[in-house]
Amino acid sequence: QHVAVSYDGKTMSFFVNGVLTEQKVFSREAMIVPTDGDFVVGGGFSGLLYDFAVYNKAVATTAEMKPITECLPRTDSDLSVYLSLNEGTGTYADNVASDHFLDATLVKPAWVPNVCGHYKASSATTKVIGTALTRMIAGQCGLVTIAAHDKCGSKMKSGGDGFTIEIIGPLHVHTEMKILNVGDGITDLGDGSYLANIT
Repeated sequence: QHVAVSYDGKTMSFFVNGVLTEQKVFSREAMIVPTDGDFVVGGGFSGLLYDFAVYNKAVATTAEMKPITECLPRTDSDLSVYLSLNEGTGTYADNVASDHFLDATLVKPAWVPNVCGHYKASSATTKVIGTALTRMIAGQCGLVTIAAHDKCGSKMKSGGDGFTIEIIGPLHVHTEMKILNVGDGITDLGDGSYLANIT
């Protein structure tokens, strides 16, 4: 279930699954109270949060909310905070939306399963996002950075650590398939990116 609240300085709008359900008028003085305390998400909530986002713009209609309920664009200039709570390990959730806000510290972390699912492995007949051509000079070492993402665009910090790389020689005379794994040709950079070393 997707729940959102928006405030434009006068009216608070409530949305459930992208549909406007209620609007209430609140004074700005009653709504915004300056504080130096931590911003707590999910306090008192019994259940799991799949993700959390803060936008620096207000929306007041179902039409405006619809794209927000779908896969969030990680490069949206209006997105200030985006925490995807499906990374699976650790006590921090990366804020992938902005450098102006810190990552989240999780208290008793209970990671949720990946909502968007994962891409299947690429094969000779099926190409998925992430399949790319990189030119290299024969006889020299080549370095390629690969990032593993889920279907919503978030970097995956676990999984995605086995890659098949096809090396095609001049005029397609020589072709070689290499399967690289972390520790054997692949260096895990720890942020969902991997460095492939090919000779």
